[in-house]
Amino acid sequence: MADWSDSNGNVAPWYDYRSSIRTAQVSKAATSIGAYAFYGCSSLASITIPNRVTSIGVSAFEGCSSLTSISIPSGVTSIERFAFNGCSGLNAVYITDIAAWCGIAFENSSVNPLSYAHNLYLNGELVTDLVIPSGVTSIGAYAFKGCRSLTSITIPDSVTSIEYQTFQGCSALKSIVILNPDCQIVDSQDAMPSAAAIYGYTNSTAAAYAVKYGRTFVSIGGSCGDKLAFRMDPDTGVLSITGTGAMDSWYLDDSPWYVLSLIHISEPTRLL
Repeated sequence: MADWSDSNGNVAPWYDYRSSIRTAQVSKAATSIGAYAFYGCSSLASITIPNRVTSIGVSAFEGCSSLTSISIPSGVTSIERFAFNGCSGLNAVYITDIAAWCGIAFENSSVNPLSYAHNLYLNGELVTDLVIPSGVTSIGAYAFKGCRSLTSITIPDSVTSIEYQTFQGCSALKSIVILNPDCQIVDSQDAMPSAAAIYGYTNSTAAAYAVKYGRTFVSIGGSCGDKLAFRMDPDTGVLSITGTGAMDSWYLDDSPWYVLSLIHISEPTRLL
C-alpha cells in the first residue's frame, strides 16, 4: 500500500469519505498499511489486516476513535510512530504468535496499540499468566507497554536481552521470572514496574537490576551449602539440590527457597 500524508494534496484517495467509513477490507495480497492510510477515519469500527502485511506506517490509524479492537498478524515486524494515536476506543489487541509479537520494532513509546487497549489476547484468550516460548532471544522495546491484563511472566533462558520500557504500565504485573542469569536488562527503571517481584538466580543480572532499582528480588537458584546448590524450575515446580556435603541450616522461614511458595510446586523435591 502506498504512503500518504495528512496535507499538501497527498492524502489517501478515500480521505474525503473518512468520516463515513465504518469498515475497511484490505486485499489479502497487501504487504503494508501505508502512512496516513486511515488517518482521521473517526467512524471506522473494524478492519482486517491481511496476513501478508509486514509493516504499519506513520499515523496509519491515527484518529480512528471508533476502533474498539485490532488484530495484528504474525508477519508484522514494524509499527511506525503515531500509528494508533488517538484510538481512544481501543480495548483489545489480538495476536496469534507471542514470539513474533516480542520481535516487533515499535518506533517509539506511544506506538504499541496496547498503550490504548491495555488488554492483549493470544489466540482468543486474554493474556494474564504468560510464558514466553523457548527460542525467543529478545523482548523488544515497548513490547508489553500498557498491558494491564498481564499478571505474571516467565522469560526463558533463551532470551538474552530485555529492552527499553518493555513492561512499563503493566499495572497488574506481580511477578517476572528471568531464567537466563546473564540476560541483559536495559539499564533503566522503566524496564519493569516497581510493584513486580523479580525472580532469578543469585548473582544474576536480574538480581543486580533489582538491587539497583529497589525491586523485590526472589532467588530461584544459588548456594545452600559449602558444595551444594539449588535450582527452582518454575515451569515444572521441581526444586533440585545438587552437589555434595552438608546443607546449611535455617530457622523456620529462613531457607532460600521458602519464599518460592509463591510459585506453585506440583512435583516433589529432588535431591541429586
